[in-house]
Amino acid sequence: MKAFEARDIRRSYNGRIVLDIPELSVEQGTCVALVGPNGSGKTTLLEILALLGRPDRGEVLINEKAVDFGRPETHRRKISFVAQEPYFFSGSLLRNMNFALAGDRLNGSDRTQRVGKYLSMLGILEFSNRSPRTFSSGEGKRAAIARTLCRESELIILDEPFTHIDGSSAAILEEVIGNLPDDRTVIFSTHELARAYRLADRIITLQDGRIFPWTLENMFRMTAYKVEDGFELRTGSGASIYYPGDLSDRCSYVVSLNPSEVFVSKDRIVSSVRNSYSGVITKIESSGKRTVHVSVECRKDFSVRAALTERSVRELGCNVGDTVWVHFKSTAMHVH
Repeated sequence: MKAFEARDIRRSYNGRIVLDIPELSVEQGTCVALVGPNGSGKTTLLEILALLGRPDRGEVLINEKAVDFGRPETHRRKISFVAQEPYFFSGSLLRNMNFALAGDRLNGSDRTQRVGKYLSMLGILEFSNRSPRTFSSGEGKRAAIARTLCRESELIILDEPFTHIDGSSAAILEEVIGNLPDDRTVIFSTHELARAYRLADRIITLQDGRIFPWTLENMFRMTAYKVEDGFELRTGSGASIYYPGDLSDRCSYVVSLNPSEVFVSKDRIVSSVRNSYSGVITKIESSGKRTVHVSVECRKDFSVRAALTERSVRELGCNVGDTVWVHFKSTAMHVH
């Protein structure tokens, strides 16, 4: 069953379209990461899915039932939302936790047990009598998520839960989100791709309010120069990419490259591939699902990230600091 569906969603501010989603669906029981640069529409989309914002047009379905934005209360009770800057009521953390459970039919003992469970899970049980307004940013995020999880909603939406927090708080949040029951559906936004790969079953990339076909890991600001059979796109340091499409000469573009379309080899490969570069491996990290991301610095402003299988990395026998070649076809690039 689909937990969330968005159909033909559009939202504008001051005459500018900030969200344009023809179709989006999230399966029940999955964890989805929403990534993209600032201003890409992540918060706007999350607020619409949480039924806290209303699209100018389009339809949202929760558990395959259409939402009436004039009366969203029935569906909203199934959803818990944590804003990037969470709000707390006056009084202690315990008071805030109990307020979150005000609509639940729990007796005193069950309520105390549930509150204690989630405060302990987030490592803030000893803070229960303090006001959340005295917490650090990391403590505040943990408190907000404890309050949200305490409701045991089936649908959980978290806007930038890892922003502006310390490493220990981030590690706790990552463990908690990664170990939620399988019947919970989670959508969270983040700028950290490595964390998204570790936690999520699926990654959705937003760019300029639209869903992008792949994760924007390789992005370069480049200038186009006309050559005989296409264009040469160059970075400031002189790194260049051949592109066969139609561009404007000497204009600036943002170029993105799907990491799954990048090939890595120990030696240069003689082939029809026009784009091949030598560089040094700066990072090798596992992203789960038997996929490894290898970052290769070819020039100061031209580092390419490749998504390889674990088997490919073993067969290459490469390590951080090794010199390798990266290759990709011209059709693998997207020019904005």
